Amino acid sequence: MQRKKTIFDRIGALIPGYAGYAERDSRRICDKALRSELAMRMNNLEEKLTKRMEKALAQKQFGEMKMLEKLRKQLNTLGDKTRYATYGNSSFFADTQIAQDDLQQLYQLDLDLSDLLDSIENCTHSENWTDLEIELSGYDVKLTERNGFLSSKK
Repeated sequence: MQRKKTIFDRIGALIPGYAGYAERDSRRICDKALRSELAMRMNNLEEKLTKRMEKALAQKQFGEMKMLEKLRKQLNTLGDKTRYATYGNSSFFADTQIAQDDLQQLYQLDLDLSDLLDSIENCTHSENWTDLEIELSGYDVKLTERNGFLSSKK
């Protein structure tokens, strides 16, 4: 019988070179590694939008090009906000400081961000620009929620 994947398994699968998100010594490092991975995925999507903009320019689709530039800028901003987002201070991740419920909530917020990025990638691949704009806004809200959560624990 195969066990159900836990939130720890799902988070760990998102991080290249995963060394153990659940290990207390490496939580802070893994937190930063996850955000770096998400930011890198956003940079890749930004490159795809840039190529699509070049195609729209070549076809003289100026309205689409303008919209794509707006979306590209949003992706760039969100990539930077993700890369440089607040991450738990050392005391938050310390064995004596961290509450299991807080850690579970942080993991869930991280997983939500990853799921939203999956949706953003799907919109980019299908060239569904209206949905992409909605998903980018949702990601921004969730990232703000995550940052607020960590800031409240300092």
